[in-house]
Amino acid sequence: MNPYCFRFTWIGPFQDKKNIADLTCEQIREDLTYIPCRRPIVATDNDGVPDTTDLWLRHKNKPNRFGCPMTPGQACVKYTYTYNRGDGYSTTLCSLGGTMGAHIAEVV
Repeated sequence: MNPYCFRFTWIGPFQDKKNIADLTCEQIREDLTYIPCRRPIVATDNDGVPDTTDLWLRHKNKPNRFGCPMTPGQACVKYTYTYNRGDGYSTTLCSLGGTMGAHIAEVV
């Protein structure tokens, strides 16, 4: 199998998980349209990060649901947006080298 990069937006703890599928990137970002956001939207029960091993094992037969195949010239990028000294979210996605400019937070 070719290498994959996870592709999702983690919004941190979210109590109303049955309605998370209805959330859109526009609702999460509000006016901050320059901040990356990719569906699906993932939440956790606490401040812990998503269990990517569990995500992969549950969706490995349909890896495009939570990932993107890596191709030459791409990087797996994690963009983290924080405010109020910690509240925020992160988006992991495939990106062509340099296409996100100065907004790249961490290459994973």
